[in-house]
Amino acid sequence: MKKLAVLGTAIALSNMTYAADAATQAQIDELKTQNDIGVNYWLADTAVLKADYFRQETAGELSATGYNLGVGFSF
Repeated sequence: MKKLAVLGTAIALSNMTYAADAATQAQIDELKTQNDIGVNYWLADTAVLKADYFRQETAGELSATGYNLGVGFSF
């Protein structure tokens, strides 16, 4: 029996800093917040098409937006 394709969703929220130690105010001001929302379309148990949109803020200001497309597989 052939399995039908399955659609899934994903949402992620992350806070990151690129400094080794966020001890100084300058490093704290560089704190980035990123929100992602995406979909996965499973072609089979071992193959998936992926798409997501992201929005990134640095120190509370919009600094980047974009999207990612991908293909994943396992064997």
